[in-house]
Amino acid sequence: QRYLMGIPVLAKMSKKYINNLSYFFKSRKVDRNEVLIKQGDEPDSVFFMRQGQVRLVAEAGITTGEYVFPMPIETRVSRLFDLTNLAAPESVGEWSILEGKESPYTVIATTASKLYEMSKDDFRRKTGRKVLGAFQMAAQMKHEWWMARLEHMKEMATQGVITPPSVAPEFAIRT
Repeated sequence: QRYLMGIPVLAKMSKKYINNLSYFFKSRKVDRNEVLIKQGDEPDSVFFMRQGQVRLVAEAGITTGEYVFPMPIETRVSRLFDLTNLAAPESVGEWSILEGKESPYTVIATTASKLYEMSKDDFRRKTGRKVLGAFQMAAQMKHEWWMARLEHMKEMATQGVITPPSVAPEFAIRT
């Protein structure tokens, strides 16, 4: 319960509310490199970081080109972009669940981690309209930031300023 009160969206909720909500959180341990949410899937749960770290990566197409007289030749390739690392008390999965959309990024544990997991249905039904609204606003801001970062990285890669790997070197995405 103390952990839940440390989540910014829940920080001002009553102890009774937090106590009632705590029954819907499941403690979960994940291994390093474990995929929590796969890009293109709608998550089944919201994950709240307790210990450890996760990384958000997004696979996206970019156009690369070279000039071969008399015209440029462009090639469309797919690359993996490293968006951000997250730790406690961050959460992931809520944007896709609240918007009813597929996840635009993959979430991978970069360390052995401890999380709290709340199912999609419990998150939608048990948190209440006020709290869902606060989660939605916070999730939308994070999502917009990460998508703007992805677009910027794609533009830099297209211009040859950065060269993202075709696969992330530190881990293999397991499906």
